[in-house]
Amino acid sequence: ILLSSLGADGTSQSLAAESSSIVAYSVKTGDTLDKISKKYNITTEKLAVYNNIEDARKLFPGMVLRIPL
Repeated sequence: ILLSSLGADGTSQSLAAESSSIVAYSVKTGDTLDKISKKYNITTEKLAVYNNIEDARKLFPGMVLRIPL
């Protein structure tokens, strides 16, 4: 799986998913990308790109994130 996004400088960035296992995680009150990424041992950047999250402050309870394992 190849994921891409635009970097801060407008250039395309790509991330390769290292595994084919995906976990669906339902965001809970108080969750942050940092907390979730640490729980699943993934970088916040990879988690954000994988879920098309441009602004980490826009997480909300009940939102379902896909987490590659």
